[in-house]
Amino acid sequence: MVRNRDPLLNPRPFRAMHQGGPAPWEREALLQQQEHILQQKHANGFPQKRPSPHSRPTPSQPSEHQLATAFRWLEEHFPLYFGTERVIQPLSLSFLHEIKVFYYKGKDTFPPHLPLRAALKRYCAQDEYLATLVPNATRYNLQGKPCGIVTEEEAKMARERLAKSFKERF
Repeated sequence: MVRNRDPLLNPRPFRAMHQGGPAPWEREALLQQQEHILQQKHANGFPQKRPSPHSRPTPSQPSEHQLATAFRWLEEHFPLYFGTERVIQPLSLSFLHEIKVFYYKGKDTFPPHLPLRAALKRYCAQDEYLATLVPNATRYNLQGKPCGIVTEEEAKMARERLAKSFKERF
């Protein structure tokens, strides 16, 4: 019986298949062969990673209408922070969590269909809000009570975001 020694037709030599792995002198040739096969597959448009059929789709960005509805809801329920007469001040790091806890305790029903996380993210990305994040500034919770301070690192990140925002605009 004659075995085919062509590396593309016989990717694993007989010894590698039946004796627990390649011999030391065959390892380098096998690695080169595997690299060559991968290069050929990628050159022919072979995808590097296939999506799993069980993976969840990525969530889509909320529409402007959904965000406007979320802002109206926030303004209605929290006029201290989101109303027309509001004073912009640093919010608690767990502000969204506080909103959820407040409403899960029976005060009202939390509207899961509103993109509150995206609305708060947009609110906190505003230049006016970023300007309030200075070192040692007081953060406020849902009830308007002081609950922490802005750290030097947070203030530095806010200054960088503010500078980036100005560069993009002007």
